Amino acid sequence: MEHVVTLQLDGEKCIGCGMCLEACPRRVLLWATDEEHPMQMLIKVVISVSVIVLATALARRFPLLAGLIGVMPLTGALVLVWVYLENGGDPQIMQSFAKGAFWGILPTLLFFFVAFLCLKKGCSLPEVLAAGFAAWTAAAFLHQWLLK
Repeated sequence: MEHVVTLQLDGEKCIGCGMCLEACPRRVLLWATDEEHPMQMLIKVVISVSVIVLATALARRFPLLAGLIGVMPLTGALVLVWVYLENGGDPQIMQSFAKGAFWGILPTLLFFFVAFLCLKKGCSLPEVLAAGFAAWTAAAFLHQWLLK
């Protein structure tokens, strides 16, 4: 057939940068799933765990900074990158993710507000987490119901 090009990816040379997705003018290339390329999953895990370890390490000396790092948009930005790569940059999926994340801040704020109040009252950590997650869960259901 005329004007048909077949591409073949050399998995041994692929470093998972996603540049082939950017270069593809017809957006026919798709990012493989984690099951197909376990290295991509490993990279996600290493980056995500590194952020958690950093915040935890800083918490002893700089608890306010650790709190800021723990809720910073880095997590959202990482997920945004993974969603972009795995969905070929589909603008509809990206926009929906950003909308869900934006409004998802409210249940998260409620979680930390309830946790703060419980800690102020001297509750144990299990009580703090149970109350915080109960508040977050209720707000998350409301979030999903309102955004449908």
